[in-house]
Amino acid sequence: TAPANFRTTGTIPRSVTVSNANVANINLGIAPTYSISGTVFVDTNRNGTKDAGESNYGSALQVRLAGAASGTDTTSGGNYAFSALEPGNYTLAITAPAAFRTTGAIPRAVTITNANVANINLGIAPTYTISGSVYVDTNRDGNRD
Repeated sequence: TAPANFRTTGTIPRSVTVSNANVANINLGIAPTYSISGTVFVDTNRNGTKDAGESNYGSALQVRLAGAASGTDTTSGGNYAFSALEPGNYTLAITAPAAFRTTGAIPRAVTITNANVANINLGIAPTYTISGSVYVDTNRDGNRD
């Protein structure tokens, strides 16, 4: 079993035959794995960047990672993390909850080279409705009679 934040490489388990002599050069490889993490936040100014004073989204919301096995839910603090990832290109996506929309570049492309990738923050902003009526103002006084 590989240690935390590593994966095995090559063929493991490997069969080795021992018959009354030492066996040399049975090498087993491990390679590091990496993570992508960040926060889903309420983007009050809708600029796609987490600015001072903007709060994390406090309810569970699924963050999906294309190229990985599955999505993950945010914590009650709006945080998410994907671990045990290989170097490569990934795409993060969320579906905004009812009465919200996404802000900034979502889906978001993320490239892992040889280090963890942190602070990939995903913004959502509340949506609003405008309602009213169209009416015929027969007496032209600007009031709905």
